[in-house]
Amino acid sequence: FKDECNTEKKIASALKSFLETSMFVESEEKLRRKLFDLLQNVALIKDPEDPRKFYPRFNVEDTTSFVDLDQHSQNVLKRLYYDYYFHRQEGLWRDNAFKTLPVLLNSSDMLACGEDLGLIPSCVHPVMQELGLVGLRIQRMPSEPDVEFGIPSQYNYMTVCAPSCHDCSTLRAWWEEDEERRHRFFQAVMGSDELPPDQCTPEIVHFVLRQHVESPSMWSIFPLQDLLALKEDYTTRPAVEETINDPTNPKHYWRYRMCLCPLCCLSIPHSQPTSKRKAGWWWWLMVDNGNGGGCDDRWLVMVGCVHVTMESLLSDKDLTKTIKDLVRGSGRFYPQKDLESGQAKLKLGSEHPSQTQKYGLANK
Repeated sequence: FKDECNTEKKIASALKSFLETSMFVESEEKLRRKLFDLLQNVALIKDPEDPRKFYPRFNVEDTTSFVDLDQHSQNVLKRLYYDYYFHRQEGLWRDNAFKTLPVLLNSSDMLACGEDLGLIPSCVHPVMQELGLVGLRIQRMPSEPDVEFGIPSQYNYMTVCAPSCHDCSTLRAWWEEDEERRHRFFQAVMGSDELPPDQCTPEIVHFVLRQHVESPSMWSIFPLQDLLALKEDYTTRPAVEETINDPTNPKHYWRYRMCLCPLCCLSIPHSQPTSKRKAGWWWWLMVDNGNGGGCDDRWLVMVGCVHVTMESLLSDKDLTKTIKDLVRGSGRFYPQKDLESGQAKLKLGSEHPSQTQKYGLANK
């Protein structure tokens, strides 16, 4: 590629300008994808400082350049690739970890958690174990290479387990967007031979969350979206809109906000003075009452968007009871519940617990 078209950004800009002045019938997206594939079809990357040196690109086996090589050349390149990415650097990564991580850990009293998901060097888990770092477990992104779904009951104590996080789709969104894995999860994890429902029902959410609160993990942490999915009233919004961040999309912004949109919140007679109507983010619709009367026989229906607040969630008795029952049934400590030993009582909003409370919590 020429210098003016040697990056994806440059190609996209040049392609857009070209299509604006040409009669080319093929879609811009299709052309862009083909050009991007050509740009990425590189087996070896040249060293910018030494033209005699080359480095294998990641996932070199997925390129057509690799596939077109003869068997001997493929074996040689594959051996160099695995040595470079999975063996040669291990000592360097381990040494640098012990230089950097202890400084970070000693700089704060906060509990540190390492995001050890996906493809990671083999030295990561031993280093984390030596330094006492807590790992992360997302059920649909297991750390074991030959397992499709993690088993929460088998998680190590030094882990944080969660059904989803800010960098992936919510439990409800994942269930509804990935049909094939949904079927396998329903069969392998939930133990059903029937077809799974297209929608992630509160019962399914409850099953998954119960698996996590009953796990041996030190922490079970849930995004608020997954907790709200326990009640159908909070699932009217499209699930895909609940994703906080999509790392694969550079144009995806962190702009998620909690919001519920009930259809009809209040209806009052049209004859009522306007000054008595509520203000806010509302639209007023005129609806006939069916009596065939005039304007005074009609009603104004108020519809709009209601933002969820922490106060409204805490006052939702059904939701809070469901969450409390999950926690209490798992054996994990619930702060407002009296300790059975009678040693301590810690309430939400209380300040520093006494020494007795601390020891009581630790023993519990």
